[in-house]
Formats: sequence, C-alpha cells, structure tokens
Amino acid sequence: MKKFFLLFTIFISCYSIFTGLKAKGSGDNRSGSLQVYFNPLTPGPSINYVPLVNTENLIGPYVINATITPAGSGLVTGRTKVYWGRNTINDSITMTNSSGNNWTASIPGNGLQAQYRYYIYTIDSLGRSSTAPLNAPPFYYFFFAFLDTTNPIITYIPLSNQPMSSWPSTVTCAATDNIGLDSVWVKWYKNSGVNTKEFRLLNTNGNIYAADFNSLNSDVVVGDSIFYKIFAQDNSTFHNRDSTQLNKFSILPTFLCEGFTSVIFPPLNWSLDFSGDLFWSRANESSYGIGNGSAVFDFFDAQPGTTQSMITLTFSNSVAGDSLKFDNAYQTYVDEVDRLEILTSTNGGSNYTSLIILDGGVSGPLVTAPPSLDPFSPAANQWATKKFSLPVGTNKINFKAISAYGNNLFLDSICIINGTVGISHLVSGLVPVNFSLLQNYPNPFNPVTKINYELPKSNFVSLKIFNVLGKEVATLVNEKQNAGKYSVNFNAAGFPSGVYFYKLQSGEFEDVKRMVLIK
Repeated sequence: MKKFFLLFTIFISCYSIFTGLKAKGSGDNRSGSLQVYFNPLTPGPSINYVPLVNTENLIGPYVINATITPAGSGLVTGRTKVYWGRNTINDSITMTNSSGNNWTASIPGNGLQAQYRYYIYTIDSLGRSSTAPLNAPPFYYFFFAFLDTTNPIITYIPLSNQPMSSWPSTVTCAATDNIGLDSVWVKWYKNSGVNTKEFRLLNTNGNIYAADFNSLNSDVVVGDSIFYKIFAQDNSTFHNRDSTQLNKFSILPTFLCEGFTSVIFPPLNWSLDFSGDLFWSRANESSYGIGNGSAVFDFFDAQPGTTQSMITLTFSNSVAGDSLKFDNAYQTYVDEVDRLEILTSTNGGSNYTSLIILDGGVSGPLVTAPPSLDPFSPAANQWATKKFSLPVGTNKINFKAISAYGNNLFLDSICIINGTVGISHLVSGLVPVNFSLLQNYPNPFNPVTKINYELPKSNFVSLKIFNVLGKEVATLVNEKQNAGKYSVNFNAAGFPSGVYFYKLQSGEFEDVKRMVLIK
C-alpha cells in the first residue's frame, strides 16, 4: 500500500511539473486515503488580429483593429497598448475599446519612407498578460510605407504548338508583386498584328492566374500562328507593369492515336454518351500485353439493350487512303451477341454515319477468346487488330456498344493511319542473328522516309512514332511478324516540321532512334 502511495505521489508530482502552466495540485492522506486538490490556471486574454501589409501611404494613420477577449477577468484600464516605432520599437499608443471586444489604435505616419514595427499588449486584473504576436518582444509585426517603383514579376512557360482540338488553349502563369496586383491579362492576335484582342487572366489559386483565349474553335484553322504577350500591373501609385516577350505557337493538325496510357478517362477532349450507370471505363490491360491501359465496355454487367458510346476527339479531316486501326479483345458469356457499331462524322459529331457493325457471340468478328462464365480480362495473346477504310473528311468517330449481357470488350491503340503509313513488308527471308532497328533513310526527310528493322525470331512487333513531347502520334506496326528483315514507310505529309522519335518493341527488345522532318 505504501508503495502505491509513493508511486502515486511521484506520478502526481511529475504530472504537476508537466502541466504546471495549466494547474497546481496538492495532496494529503490524513484521512487514510490520498486526497488530491487541483487549482486550475486559466489562460489570459486572447488577441485576434490581422497584421497590416505594405503600403504607399506615407502620412498615415495606420489603423490597428484587434479583437481582445477577456478570460473571466476584466482588462486593466489603460494597459492595452500598441508598442511601435520606425525601424525600432520606441513608443506606445493606448488602444481604445470601440465596442464589445473590439479595440483600436492608430499609428501616425510622418510623410517619409520607413519600416514600421509594432506589437499589441494587454493585461487583465489577475495579472495575466497576452501579446500579439506571441512572445513579443522580441517578436513583432512590421510593414513598409514607401512609394513603390518595383514591377510585378511574371513566371511563365510559353505554350508549345497546339493541336486544333485544344483551341481555345489555356494560358497559365504565376504573377507576384511586393504591394499587390491590380490585374493580369493577355494581348494576342492571329497571323498578323491586325485585330488584336485581349482577355483577363483570373486568379485561380495563390499566385496562379489562368484563362482560355477568348475565341471559338472555328476561329482558327490548321497552320494559323498565334502571337501573344502576358501583362501584369500592380495597384501602386505608379501602376508598375511587367510583360513577357512576344510568344508564338502554331495550330497543328489533330491526330487520332489513343493508347489510354493516362489514368484520366475518357481521354482529353473525348466524351461518353450514356444514361443510367456508366459501363465504359479504363482498364490496366493493354493490347498484346505491351504498354499500359485500354478502354473497356462492361457487357458482363450491362443489361440487354444498354447502348452507350465512347466518342473520340475531333481530329483533322481524313484524306484518301486513311483508315481506322485499333486492337480489340472480346469473349462472350455463353453465346450472347454483343455488338460494337462504329460510326463516323465529317462535321465534328453533328451527324454520324454507320461505318460497320461488329458482332460478338461465339464466332463474330469481335471474338478473340472462347466464352467464359467469369468476367473477361484478356491475356497478351487474346487480342486482334482491325482496320477499316474511312470516308474522306472523317473527323470524329463514335464507338457504340450495344449490350446483349455477354462479356467484356477491350479497345486499345485507336489510330488513324494513312495508306502509305504502317505498311511493312518482308524484304528478306534470311533469319537475322540479332534484333536491330536501323536509322531511317533519308534523314532529314520530307515527307516520306523508310525505316528498316530485323527480327531474329517470330514475335509480336510494335513500331510507333512519338513527337518531342513524348506523345505517340502514329503506329506503323502493331502485329505478330515472322523472323526476317522488314521495311516500313512513314509518310509525314500531315505532320509539322520538327524532331520525332521512332520506337521498335518486340518481346524484351526495345530501341529508339531520332529523325528530323523538314518541310
């Protein structure tokens, strides 16, 4: 029992040390039991205050407004003050209780530029004092009174060339100023300095300002050049202003070649047409086990008659010889005939015409795997590649899934290819010793170049083109090929001048080379 009292007394002593700021305690055991008494210490008055900011007002006054809330005991008359000074704290002003818990005081100016330092102090009738900021002094608030001649600062990464589908593009910048910003805006024009327009950038978060060009998609065509400049003006007396250099980018054709590698679904500028529960989504499976991502329609759960569409972005008009090429994987549940209808538009989706209807079931053209009672998730060898000629002028495609309550459909590598792009042929039946990707010829080129590669064994082959931003812009080969030496033409007639990369992947082999298109 004594050990218990001893330990408990030690505990109380330690507790009192660590909580001494909040309470004091005492105890005795004269009645046979240890009795503990606590005398709580309540905190002093609280000060709620928003500090002053830099100003161009040199003559003052600089008004201090604070909310001071007593803690059960009144404040001592005349002891609530603002201690202040220019460059050093050496004076004080008694604050006035304007109403309720509101207290105010005014620091005078002297017409000269200076740094003002100050803090708030109060004390109540129990001798409990508080300051704002905490631990003042040596901590204090400060602001500068001076005539501002400093320009705002704009931090900005210029826009690169923009695909037609992205117009109107978005301008985003960071803008800061030592006093504060009045406005941030953009002046711009198309092709020449005639008909200059401007639009205001909105403060979206912190120092970030952004807005779209004040224009319609129909206002520009492929090949247009956009010139623009960002301005920022502060709210000082002199309205100091800064601007970026004159920036330029071009409107490029919009290519359709989507591999669903981004977790964002639907992809940028794509759309979904559905009602009720959505059965289109992104899957991690990728065609032939290469890469990452695909689109999937959940026929497994979509009730019979459910019809939902996945619609591409609006891309540049197809020309003679262009085809739609994509990879798909599908199996049915038992023998249900799910369907995929592909529709094309030549007016950006205002009207569609049916291109083809692909049936599922047990042996339809969609089928790549035997029926299964489990939800379908394709293996690398359960994919097929399809290619359909497009009407000239096609600029939008609708993939319409029509459910018969079968099993899942996966789509990947949806691209528009030209008749002269992606046609590979075997130039030698001799079996090479090693994999090899050769340099294209000619290089630089305009607009057609030849890419040769060698396969020592039969395998699935992927040959793709990427721009300098790493975005896939064309698929030349995406199929299983026998061992041998191959050649493929790349026609870049619809591509802008610049640096491109081509990547060959077959099994574990992968190689990338650089080429230059000059027009």
